[in-house]
Amino acid sequence: MNIVSRDIYRPWRAINNGDMYRLFDVALPASRTKASWKPAVDIEEQERYFVLTADLPGIDIDDVEIMMSEGVLSLKGKRASCREDSAGEVRCAERVSGEFKRSFSLPDTADPNGITANYRNGVLKVTITKEEKTAPKRIKIKALSN
Repeated sequence: MNIVSRDIYRPWRAINNGDMYRLFDVALPASRTKASWKPAVDIEEQERYFVLTADLPGIDIDDVEIMMSEGVLSLKGKRASCREDSAGEVRCAERVSGEFKRSFSLPDTADPNGITANYRNGVLKVTITKEEKTAPKRIKIKALSN
């Protein structure tokens, strides 16, 4: 028995994979925000820590900033344009450049003092240790007499 793959028309596929957003960026360049692209990010939860892995190919690590504030971890950076000194005519340009910013809300168990980051071969790996959850504390109510 042969399994045949059929290309079924799926109208929402363009929206799900971002093609629709890229269409509007080309058609309406003034609508672009300061962040012109978003790097791919994976977030994994382990028993004792969270791991955030971001693909940042072609970016100098000095152009990346990681901030943690009020339970939100933010990645911010920029990739320089590789066509600035090009004397020839651009035939196809698919690689994006410019600034990016990604923000992630972390649970209360994320320890802001236990964050480490490593960068190798265009991949940023941020490790966030977990704090122990504190058990809810029942507060005893005292009855006051008049």
